[in-house]
Amino acid sequence: MPSRFIFITTSLFLTHLSVGIHANIPSSVSSPAPIRHQPAGHSLDIPARNSVLASDLEEIILNGPNEQKAREWNLHYTSEPHWLGQGESLAVWTQEKWREFGVENTTIKSYPVPKPPSIPSYQRLALLERKPGDADGQNDTELFIASLNEGSTFVNPISGKIISTPQFFSSTPSANVTAPFVFVNFGLDSDYDDLQQSNIDVSGKIGIMKQGSLTVGPALSKAQERGLVGLIFYLDPEFDANVTEAHGYLPFPEGPARAPGSIVRRGIDAPDPLLKIPTIPISYSEALPFLKALNGHGPQASEIGTTWQGGQLGYLGVNYNVGPSPDGLMINLVNTMQTSNVSVYNVIGTIKGETEDEVIVLGNHRDAWGAGAGDPNSGSAALNEVIRTLGTAMKKGWKPFRTLIFASWDGKEPSSWGAALWVKDNLPWLSEAAVAYLEIETAATGTEIFTKASPLLRDVIYSAAAKVLSPDQSKPGQSVLDVWGGHIEPEGGGDTNIFVSNGIASLNLGFAPGPTDPVFHWHSDFDDIQWMDNFGDPTYEYHTASAKLWALTATQLADEPVLPFNATAYPVSLGSYLNELKVTLEEASSDEAYQQGQDSCTVNLQPLEDAIAELYQVAVQFDTNAADLAARLNQKNTTITASTYQEDKTIQDINRKYRTFEGQFVVPPASPGARAQHVVYPRTSYRTILPTFPSITKNVTNAPANRNPLTILPSNRKLPTNHTYHEHNPLDHNLSPRSIPRRPGTWHQPTFHTEAPLCITTISTPPASKHPIREFTRWTETETIPTGVDIVCKGEGCEFGLKELVV
Repeated sequence: MPSRFIFITTSLFLTHLSVGIHANIPSSVSSPAPIRHQPAGHSLDIPARNSVLASDLEEIILNGPNEQKAREWNLHYTSEPHWLGQGESLAVWTQEKWREFGVENTTIKSYPVPKPPSIPSYQRLALLERKPGDADGQNDTELFIASLNEGSTFVNPISGKIISTPQFFSSTPSANVTAPFVFVNFGLDSDYDDLQQSNIDVSGKIGIMKQGSLTVGPALSKAQERGLVGLIFYLDPEFDANVTEAHGYLPFPEGPARAPGSIVRRGIDAPDPLLKIPTIPISYSEALPFLKALNGHGPQASEIGTTWQGGQLGYLGVNYNVGPSPDGLMINLVNTMQTSNVSVYNVIGTIKGETEDEVIVLGNHRDAWGAGAGDPNSGSAALNEVIRTLGTAMKKGWKPFRTLIFASWDGKEPSSWGAALWVKDNLPWLSEAAVAYLEIETAATGTEIFTKASPLLRDVIYSAAAKVLSPDQSKPGQSVLDVWGGHIEPEGGGDTNIFVSNGIASLNLGFAPGPTDPVFHWHSDFDDIQWMDNFGDPTYEYHTASAKLWALTATQLADEPVLPFNATAYPVSLGSYLNELKVTLEEASSDEAYQQGQDSCTVNLQPLEDAIAELYQVAVQFDTNAADLAARLNQKNTTITASTYQEDKTIQDINRKYRTFEGQFVVPPASPGARAQHVVYPRTSYRTILPTFPSITKNVTNAPANRNPLTILPSNRKLPTNHTYHEHNPLDHNLSPRSIPRRPGTWHQPTFHTEAPLCITTISTPPASKHPIREFTRWTETETIPTGVDIVCKGEGCEFGLKELVV
């Protein structure tokens, strides 16, 4: 195969973005100035539009959130089951409280869920012994039947109820299977490859896997591809650092170690017709009979490879043999799922600012898999304290310059339904008006601050963290920033995914468990107020610290005339991500399977590197201009009102560029029903860190087994002979001939020209594709592609011999 290169079209976004910013730098700025490390505004007493000075507001925020109130709110939120479809009563209570706090404009917005998740109507998990010759299993002996109940006994003092939820993954297949079983480690492709190399046949068996980095959907897909007929997830204590029974800690509720019966509930966005095998999550205590039944059968995990080591159940008699299970020993796994129509109930509160054309949205999801004291209702309690504190400020005469919107989302856990439907409902307006989305999903589940944010928000977060005293006062007077150090992970996670993918700068922060903190029972019945009172945040100081950080960040963004964004931090972060991408590519290129699939295919990152460097130079100049303007306003003691703001085109133009900056990295949906995609940041769960430049990374690390369909959207386009197909976003393999909107009102004609061809390996289409499929192994002839046809390259050494598609 001839040498080929991947052209990274992210550089097109960066070049276009730098040109757009540069065009709006006034000519009066002639020399660079220091980057805006600290925003102006709250450190200065700018004459207010009302009777509350900035320093007074800061004082109100730092002294407003109350620990007893935070516990009161958390206790109420966790008193009843409140998963998707169960949230209306808590929505009404939340609305009443926010109005009581002073936010009169609070409404409940409900939406029917378009694709409701399925939940179990019947489940069974049993270890069986089958007699020789009993083919139909009529005389199977039941050796163990899992209770499928975590065993929580805590009675909520408000409701008098024990919060107990079925053990399930939402929207997973219904099936009844009985089969031998095998241990598959984390269920990764590399794990299945290791088993194959060890001559362990997994086909026709039920897999037992440690719950790790794989989410449910991908884990099921990989298992099904390898021939498994069912999959059981369990939580191994190896993820709990040293806070385990094996290291002498008592389990919850007596101590800080994991409750033996705890599980993690998750799910997939919606039922997938391609997935057929059932699955169920169980605790490590109920995994023991199955794992111990494999003792002495097959190699031990430690003999297979280093990635198989680490299991912490040896003290309970588990040898971690992989199996398969001995003759006659089987698992019966029954998962019967049902779907019913449900609605989400979002609570939306608004404090109108001087201008309603620019808004800051603060959000937390209210629904929970179990009681939810940590996730999400520590965040719900913190949000209540933010609103109560700002209500106090309003009573003293404060009114924000920009509008603040508060959201208590419903339906996040199965698929962020509440946030997604509200954003969709408001997107034409929100795309232009949104300054930022600020979320706290879990305010207090540990002692270490965890932050994922757009680089644009870096300085605002640092400023707030420097002003809030840390609950950890082992060194008197130290701030959250002093303890934290300032590391920020790439933005995303939780409901922020919805805003990030729509080009809105986002923040997700909270206090999470450190390596020596008590184990947090995520998505478990044990995530209750008893755990919070005794181990999570007994003083509720982390609840109030989160509320203070949240409120300070929001009011800085709301009140400063010139948005305190840092555009320069973006290319700096991109440079860091680029270095990580280079490491990924080096590792991938050294992989034997990659080399076999790609031959001499290499990746040219120079266009991306050049574009980042250009963006850096322009961003420095732009930030300099913004900082100079903010300083001049402060020196003149200028009071900005809605009317004067509308007249000042310079401030408006700078703020508009800051607001729309993030949106320049978003590719609109490639087809109806698809999601927009951020080319830098992937969709993640809250504390999951995935590689940036997700599609580039996926395109390389998945080679040669890339399974994305290649959809050609334009009608009747000629593909010249001996040219390589190149699209605007090579990562999705989608192409539209139309101008592509970054945000409504901002259009950019895509450029499809490059001298560097695109290298693509094997591509296949799922059997349920709705489009006609044209298959080929080596396509070098001139072809006409009808609208909506998937072209599929199949077979070893598959390559494109096509060049650019001229638009």
